[in-house]
Amino acid sequence: MLDRYIDFINQHISDTYSQKLLLGVSGGADSMVMLDLSIKANLSIAVAHVNHDMRGSESDTDEILVRELCSKHHIPFHLYKFNSTEKAANNFQERARDIRYKWWKELCQTEDYSHILTAHHSSDRVETFFLNLMRGAGIRGLSSIPTVNQNILRPLSYISKRHILEYAAFNNVTFREDLSNQESKYTRNWIRNDWLPFLRIREPNIENAITKSIVNLSKENTLLHELVEKVIKDVIITQDTGYQLINTDHLINNYNNKTSQLLYQYLSQFGFTEDNCTKCITAVVGSEFHSETHDLLRDRGCIILRVKTRFKPISLEISHVGEYQLDQNTKLLISQEISNGCLSISGLTFPFTIRHKRSGDKFCPSGMLGSTQKIKDFLTNAKLDKWSKQNTLVVDHQDTIAAVLPLRVSHEYKENGARSKLYISIQYH
Repeated sequence: MLDRYIDFINQHISDTYSQKLLLGVSGGADSMVMLDLSIKANLSIAVAHVNHDMRGSESDTDEILVRELCSKHHIPFHLYKFNSTEKAANNFQERARDIRYKWWKELCQTEDYSHILTAHHSSDRVETFFLNLMRGAGIRGLSSIPTVNQNILRPLSYISKRHILEYAAFNNVTFREDLSNQESKYTRNWIRNDWLPFLRIREPNIENAITKSIVNLSKENTLLHELVEKVIKDVIITQDTGYQLINTDHLINNYNNKTSQLLYQYLSQFGFTEDNCTKCITAVVGSEFHSETHDLLRDRGCIILRVKTRFKPISLEISHVGEYQLDQNTKLLISQEISNGCLSISGLTFPFTIRHKRSGDKFCPSGMLGSTQKIKDFLTNAKLDKWSKQNTLVVDHQDTIAAVLPLRVSHEYKENGARSKLYISIQYH
């Protein structure tokens, strides 16, 4: 089993022994065997343990076992303990899973771990297959738990529970038994404890057969995803801001009632549901849909996708030429020399302020013969989407709007050879 484990790691992680890996370890047989294999493979690892605090002293004993083993082998140990609100959540198992994965991903960012390893095995995949089948899942759901999902690896995916227990016994791997797994209160436990044993009476090799089906479905799902990516690639425009514009008019014209399925096949990787994808096609302009990680906006003839963003108003005083960082993805360039994509503003002197537009802001756009216009109306006429309107920056000079970036200067600050100029551009990275 060790050789197979190492082969899997080497296959999916480049330069394996220079990477720091994070293992999700509960204290049960599966994760303790994974930890034992990782130690014997001389991997650079850390352990993340979640104490759900649902079984009193039993939960604490799980934590102690994992903590002490990590201490013995000088392995970094991270602990997350559920609070009362988290324990009281509806659909506890699903909520607990979401919290675990979110925490693991946060640890990867703060501690520079390259991959997350979980101890899901082939029997887990069979249980998930039935769980998703009962929920009416499509090909993606019936593909069960993916062996590789971005930086999440499941190196025991092709090993059965029986072989894991045999390894633990032969190698004296200490583990904790969660007695609540023997109760059929949760649907997964019912599948494991009642439904699968019933099926084995008729078909003793049912798990092997379903595992083969899962592998086949996974291959077909991969092929489907690649074909969908090709279709979507032709209708996507990626803006400088990182927003993705998906031309839904083109999809509807060419694929008609299959459009929602095409969108779902693409957008589900960002956490959007089939219902989201169906509704966004017919939603009014400006409607928004949200997953845990991304936002979706219905606009004219398209939908716009972005990484989830929290709006933070900017107000920055500019006192000299140079670069100014507005946020982690955006910087402002103030120069006395012209460059591509810059806005030329004549008569602008230091200091001035770069800020987000505010309700009631007005300016006199160049080319409008001195006519004042609300910036809100100007942006609507420019056919900007809802998010771009919200993120519009203005140049505020002595309580006068000198420019709306990067669209237009005010009439008062338009090109004038007799006055000095400043050039302003916004860059995204």
